[in-house]
Amino acid sequence: MNISPALVLIILACSGCRLRDVNHENRQSKVVLGQIQIGNEATEFYIAYGADEAILGFSVASGAGGPRYFPMYASTYRGIPSVVLDVFVSKAEDEMWVRSSWPTMEVLAYHHIGADTAITQFGKQAFLKEPVPPYLSGGPIPFPEMEPGNVIKKATYKHEL
Repeated sequence: MNISPALVLIILACSGCRLRDVNHENRQSKVVLGQIQIGNEATEFYIAYGADEAILGFSVASGAGGPRYFPMYASTYRGIPSVVLDVFVSKAEDEMWVRSSWPTMEVLAYHHIGADTAITQFGKQAFLKEPVPPYLSGGPIPFPEMEPGNVIKKATYKHEL
């Protein structure tokens, strides 16, 4: 049987792609910045590292299935810039805002407790099943405003390089 050299190269290239995907999954790790309880949801703030990306996000768990992940910021290199995250909640503990110390991205996320969506820098996002998604897309939309006197600071988390 004669196999053309071009076909051999295509087969090898496809095999390499598959191996790279497997290695990408194996290189994922997650660092937890902190955890809090908001209403009936346990909320965790994390930085997840993939093969060549880092994701700053939060996950929520309410007992109905596994954690639901919401990316707030993505980097194409192996790090997240130093940041201070302030978490604010409504007094009824049914809404959450995450503010950052980054001057160009003051608000990073809004989440209505119990919802399967959040508003982040990527727009209105449905939850993800893993901390490092295969891709992210979308653009910013306005965040619901925090009403003075109706919110309290629930937590502060720091990440330093």
